[in-house]
Amino acid sequence: MCAYTSSSLPPQMLDLPVAISSLVVAITVFLPPLASFHPLHDGAWSSLADSTVQDEGRACWENYTYDFVSNKCCRRCEAGFGVALPCTQLNDTVCSPCVDGITYSPISSHEAVCRPCSHCPSNSFAMHQCNATHNTKCECVEGFYYQPEQNMCLTCGLCGSGEYVTKACSTSGNTQCHPCPENTFMAVVNLADSCIPCSTCRKGATVETACTASQDTRCSDGVTVSHAELLSDESDQNLIVIYCVVFGIVLASLIVYVLMKHFQVKSWSCYCYKAAKSGHQATAGQQEKVKVRNACISAKTVSSTTKDNSPLLLTYETSVSQLPQCLIDQLERAFQEPGKHDRQLEAFARALHFDRSQLMRFQELSMVNGTSTARELFRELCKDKLFGVCLLINALKRAKRIDLVMLVQSSIENTETALIRQRLIPTSRSVMVGVISTLFSSCGTKISFNCHCQSLVAVLHYAE
Repeated sequence: MCAYTSSSLPPQMLDLPVAISSLVVAITVFLPPLASFHPLHDGAWSSLADSTVQDEGRACWENYTYDFVSNKCCRRCEAGFGVALPCTQLNDTVCSPCVDGITYSPISSHEAVCRPCSHCPSNSFAMHQCNATHNTKCECVEGFYYQPEQNMCLTCGLCGSGEYVTKACSTSGNTQCHPCPENTFMAVVNLADSCIPCSTCRKGATVETACTASQDTRCSDGVTVSHAELLSDESDQNLIVIYCVVFGIVLASLIVYVLMKHFQVKSWSCYCYKAAKSGHQATAGQQEKVKVRNACISAKTVSSTTKDNSPLLLTYETSVSQLPQCLIDQLERAFQEPGKHDRQLEAFARALHFDRSQLMRFQELSMVNGTSTARELFRELCKDKLFGVCLLINALKRAKRIDLVMLVQSSIENTETALIRQRLIPTSRSVMVGVISTLFSSCGTKISFNCHCQSLVAVLHYAE
C-alpha cells in the first residue's frame, strides 16, 4: 500500500485547490449584481420582452405606466404620494408620502412630485385644509369674489347708473350688470335687481325732460307721480266705490228691518186665549188667538207704568195682584160657564187650599155684588201680595186647566219679548248710526259720495 504526501505530488496538483477557491469567490462577488440587472442585460430576452410590450400597445401591469423615455413600464405613485426618484433604465420609480398641511399629490402618477400646499389670500378663509391628497380650498368672504389670474379676492363691483344687477356677486364671480329696459331708469350706482319705472307728470303739468335710463322724468311743476301711485289711487277709488255700493245695500236692508220692527212694536198688543165655543174645556190645539182691544200687554204697558200698576215685565215671581186686568178677566171667564166648569172651579179652589165654606162665601159675595164666584175668588187671591204667578200656575195644573196654564205662560213670554224689543231696537239703531257714520266719514274725502252718505245717516236718524 503506497502513501502520498504533499511533497510527493506534482506542482500542477498543488495549484488546483487555489484555482477553485478563486472561482468561488468570483461567482459570489459578481453573480448578485448580474442577477439584479438581469431584466435589463439579458440580451435577446430583454429585447423580446420590450418588443412584446410595444406590439401589445405598450400594456403594463396594474399601477404601472409605460414610460417612453426609459422605454419601460414604470410604477405609478398613488394619490398622497409623490415621486422621490424618477423611473430610469437602471431603477424603477421611488415614491415618498406627502406631508399633511405641507405637500399634497391629488393624482396617481409616475412623474408627479408632492406639490406645496396653497395659502388662502387676504379677504378669504379656508373651506378645507390641505392634506396629503387635496390642496387647501379657499372661499372669499362676503362682498368679495375670487380672481384666478391674480389669485386674489377682489371687492365686488356695483352697477352704474342706467344699469341693474342680472347676476349677484359671489365667490366665483363679480357682479354682472345690464342696461335698464325702456321706460325704466336707475339714477345711482346700485345693487338693485330691477330698474325703477319712469314717473309721469300730474294733470296740467308738462314734461320738461323725458325719462332716460339714468334719469327720471322732470315735470314743469317739479312733482312726479310714479306708476305704482297712479295704480294705487285708481285701485283705492274703485275699492271705495265697491265698498259704498255694498254698504249701501246692507244699510238699506238694515233700514227696512229697523222700520218694520219699529212699527211692529208700536202696533203690537197682547194675545189672549179663549176656550172654544163648544162649552167644553179647550185643548191646546183648539185654542185660537184673539186680539184684545184694551191692549193688556201692549207696548205701552211694557214701556211705561200702566194705570192698574202692572209691572214692566211679567215673570213667574210676579204677584197675581200685579197681573194685567185683561188676563185676570180671561181667567175668570174660563170658570164662569155653568155645568162642568163649576166642578173645575171647586177643584181649582181646593188646589188653592180653600175649603167648602170659603167657596160658599165666594158664591154669596158674588150674588150680593152681582159678580161671579170666580171673580170673588181672584179678588181674594189678589189681596195676598206674596201669592205669585208660579203658585197660580201650579194650582191650574192640579185643577187640570192646561189651557189656562198656557194662557198665563204665553202672557209672560209676550211681555218679555216686547220689553226686549223696546230696549234693544233703539240701542241697535243708535249703534248702527254711529258705525255707519264712521264707515262713511271718509267716503266724501276722496270721491263725491259725501252727500249720499249723509243722506243715509239721516234716514237712520229718522228711523230712530
